Amino acid sequence: MAIGQWSEQEKDILAYALKYFEIHAAQRMSVFNFFIVLSTIILTGLATCVFGEGMYAPIGIALGLLLTALALTFWKLDQRTSFLVKRAEKTLKLSCSYRCRRRPSSPQASHRSRTCKPEC
Repeated sequence: MAIGQWSEQEKDILAYALKYFEIHAAQRMSVFNFFIVLSTIILTGLATCVFGEGMYAPIGIALGLLLTALALTFWKLDQRTSFLVKRAEKTLKLSCSYRCRRRPSSPQASHRSRTCKPEC
């Protein structure tokens, strides 16, 4: 196999790993955007309760607790998607380093092994 040529199986594995990475990276951004929108709505309600009349205090307490629960929930979701993104990154790096190690031997093989930077 010549340098730079990928087998069909290697191409499939790399495509699968790349798609896995794209899905979870996009999911992480979507979850963060959703958190920003929801927390802004709740904070607007909290500001109304703080600067409004005293009768809104119980609603403000409920909104504060809701914001805390929302922040904890989205924090845990972010931890999960961060783990999945890092796992996909690791898979992509491993597939590239595997490809680098599989290059055919040549007189420059020892030099190549020190400076091999796979083109993935």
